[in-house]
Amino acid sequence: ETARTVEATGFVVANLPQYAGQFTIVPGASAFDRRLDLLLFHGRRRRDAVGFAFDLARGRHLARRDVEVRSFRELRLVSPGALQLQADGDAFVAAAPLTVTLAPERLQILAPRS
Repeated sequence: ETARTVEATGFVVANLPQYAGQFTIVPGASAFDRRLDLLLFHGRRRRDAVGFAFDLARGRHLARRDVEVRSFRELRLVSPGALQLQADGDAFVAAAPLTVTLAPERLQILAPRS
């Protein structure tokens, strides 16, 4: 994989296709391919963001010219200041640069049969 610098207004890192339970944010994302998927939003205006939200709700956001999806093994986030992020609905601040990768081990979940 070749390193590439990309600027975006917003982004989502996904390992599953669903976001917030009901939205398919990255249809091709899979927990089994040992890769993460990155949805980049390049819109700059408020109406771009509103349009993206409406298109996401209708499942048409990937057809937008200001949206692209990439697959990666390692992502490095660089910012002049702190990164205002969200993970699973929880907001947090992280210092830049920040590297995002999959853990080498898979998470095992035990659940009752019923």
